[in-house]
Amino acid sequence: RAGGWKTALLAERTKRVNRLEQQLAQSKREQRQARRQLAKQVALRQGLMPGALVRDVPSLLNDAFVLEICKIEEPSDVSSLKIEDQELDQVDADSLSAFINLVHVAAGSNRLQPVDFVSLPRLQTLELPLNFVKEVNLTFQQLGHLTQLDLSHNALVPDAIRNLGVLRALRSLDLSHNELSQLPLDLAASILNESTANGDLTAFPCLENLVLDDNRLTGRRPFQALAGLPSLTYLSLNRNRLNAVPALVSEHGDESTKPFAVLEVLSITHNSLQRAEGLLPLAEWPRLEVLHLADNPIAY
Repeated sequence: RAGGWKTALLAERTKRVNRLEQQLAQSKREQRQARRQLAKQVALRQGLMPGALVRDVPSLLNDAFVLEICKIEEPSDVSSLKIEDQELDQVDADSLSAFINLVHVAAGSNRLQPVDFVSLPRLQTLELPLNFVKEVNLTFQQLGHLTQLDLSHNALVPDAIRNLGVLRALRSLDLSHNELSQLPLDLAASILNESTANGDLTAFPCLENLVLDDNRLTGRRPFQALAGLPSLTYLSLNRNRLNAVPALVSEHGDESTKPFAVLEVLSITHNSLQRAEGLLPLAEWPRLEVLHLADNPIAY
């Protein structure tokens, strides 16, 4: 009968989705079992529990855990570590200092903090989405080689973002999905560095790529906060609550003091931009070449 093929197609798709859900549930059960088994193996290796015991042990990130999960015997041979969704919430920082060649850590879906990795001497990329991160407490001397940091899907407070400015080598920062409604004004302002004679240094000196998608940013304050970042070339503000780009007045006329002096790409899709007049201030951004406006009222 008419429409019967649609009913059959829908039924087949429903069966397929159900099969996928069952496979996903089975996969999650297997992952949990594997994590428990791994934790027991690590604990046994360290003499923390007798083999007869079957209870779970605390999820501790230390040298033994890393070597076990990487299936490697020497810490110096580990260059990349993937420990997503391992229920880790404790760290033996001293034991991690032996991983002198570890440059990439992917540790999403745990309960870890950036400061937990400061003993890794050559760490360059750190991925910490879904780790319930709220505060960031770092110093200029820590994570000096870190160039990429993913803190998406956390609960960062504005002051935590300012504190990230001490990361001198940081080039790429993902702060999407943090429910941010505001940013600290002038993130590029000098911040106190008690380890130097002159005291102050510019924050975020090397930051080139910044992603602030899927937050609740609105008004002129986000632009005021970011306008002075000295190396920023790519900025993404997709899916926020912005309705215009504000005019940011500078006291000087040279390009180096204009807002967003080196920004080349601005992505501001899925916001509330309605009128072309709201984009006129972009003419004052001297290096802007690419503007993404999809799914704003102005684009229809």
